[in-house]
This record gives sequence, structure tokens and C-alpha cells, in this order.
Amino acid sequence: MERHPRVHAFNKHFEYYGLRSYLGVDSIYVEEIQPFKGRGWTKDKFFQELVTDGIVRARMPIDPFNGDSTLVFHSWTNGDTKSILDHNVVCLLKEHYILEHQDYLYRKHSHRINDGGWYESCESDEC
Repeated sequence: MERHPRVHAFNKHFEYYGLRSYLGVDSIYVEEIQPFKGRGWTKDKFFQELVTDGIVRARMPIDPFNGDSTLVFHSWTNGDTKSILDHNVVCLLKEHYILEHQDYLYRKHSHRINDGGWYESCESDEC
């Protein structure tokens, strides 16, 4: 963490407490990736949009949890750290690509970014 004091994440509280617990240090700064968070818009949805739009053409490793982070706790209690690490690698890669192409996503969705810098979703497909 000394070489990388700042971490980017979609859920900064989850990542902060997970890293703090795992590493035993309190000096971790987790910055939430903006504006790519909003009701119904997950990292999987933004990543899939980058793939569909032809921006990202990377082959991704297989996520043993298929994007369902709630399965991490069950794997942890069963001692299955390999599945947790494999899942985390996929999450980190998706977050990397979203962060790397945030300008593209911001331009594409600028009409839906609120004054606080967050993505505003709407109920219809006409937004």
C-alpha cells in the first residue's frame, strides 16, 4: 500500500473495510469512481457497455461468482480463498477499464450526470 496509497472502487466503504481488515492498516484512501454509480447501473453494466460499444476488447478471466459479490462471505467461511481472489481479479479489471475509459462514458452519459457528480438513472429507456 505504500506504493499505491490511493485505491479506486465502486463501493468505497466495502473496499476500505476489507483492505483495512486484511492488511491491518488504517491509512488506506479509497476514492469512489464517479460518476459511474446509480440505481440499476453497476460496474458490470458499465463494463458491458464498453464491450458492446467496441471500446474494450479484452478477454476476461472467469468470475466464479458470476458478478455476485454476496457469495464472497460464504466462500470465506468455507476457506475458499482462491474463488475470492479470482472474483476480485475480475472486479479489479472491470474497474480498471471503466476508470481508463471514464471520459468516453462521461461524454456518452453527460446528460444523466447530476450536480453532485453521480449518474442519475431513470425509469424509461427514453433518457
